[in-house]
Amino acid sequence: MNKPSRLLSIGASEINTLMNGSEAEIHELWLIKTKQKKEPDLTNPKECDNWFQVMLGTLTESLNLTAFEYNFPDLNVRLNTEAYAYKNKSFITATPDALIYDKNENLIAVIDAKHTHPFNGNYNNKEERVATTYYWQMQQQMLCLGVDKYYISPIYGNSHGDVIEGRASSSDQLKLIGRAEWFWDHVENMKEPPVTEPIKAVVPSEYRSIKLSETNFASEISEHVNVWLDNKDSVNKFKEADKQIKQLIPDDVNHASDYGIVITRSKPSKTRANGSLTIKEKRE
Repeated sequence: MNKPSRLLSIGASEINTLMNGSEAEIHELWLIKTKQKKEPDLTNPKECDNWFQVMLGTLTESLNLTAFEYNFPDLNVRLNTEAYAYKNKSFITATPDALIYDKNENLIAVIDAKHTHPFNGNYNNKEERVATTYYWQMQQQMLCLGVDKYYISPIYGNSHGDVIEGRASSSDQLKLIGRAEWFWDHVENMKEPPVTEPIKAVVPSEYRSIKLSETNFASEISEHVNVWLDNKDSVNKFKEADKQIKQLIPDDVNHASDYGIVITRSKPSKTRANGSLTIKEKRE
């Protein structure tokens, strides 16, 4: 596929600017696409504020992907430098760091290598931060390549982190296409884009964080929680007493009773040479 010009398209690394809706950043991108401002040279420290971070990510990309291949030997990872356009919308493009094929030579996923800091920021963990930061970028990559899965292979500081996996969202990709069409219409017609609302990235997760009071089972769980809280200390005291009683029983005793309880010892096993003790309430 012919490589689209960066000035003639919105790359996946640029879509986050449009989706986040920063007025200043969208305006600057519009100036660049309409050739009213020179695109910064990311390899030139005088033109790129985060030049060192950009170069570090570039230089560690190959090592990063090698580590990914080591951990996923069944996946066929191929480095990529080609830009791909989405169907007949040549202004929506993506250049993944690598493409992933299965054993039958079917393209199944895209992958990007990221070198970032190890902190959580305003997120629950660093994986959530990375997945959210690059969410729109990865959605555009999948859109342009026609796949429904992506991987992000992160380096945090000097450590290779757990691989982050994600899936395509058709609803979010429609939002992405709509925002790209809106912006490109302003580029082609030399109209400065107006201030627009950001479209927040909500990264799907296997696990969710919820407020119990906002669920449809709030009243039911509230009753159980009250019981749990009222008896928490009692349970802890019970466990401690159970432990102390068992510690006092000699190893050669397999049955003991008094004070309203019965203590029995199970048969010895490979893991418990003296068996294990069980305490039950004595019933008359």
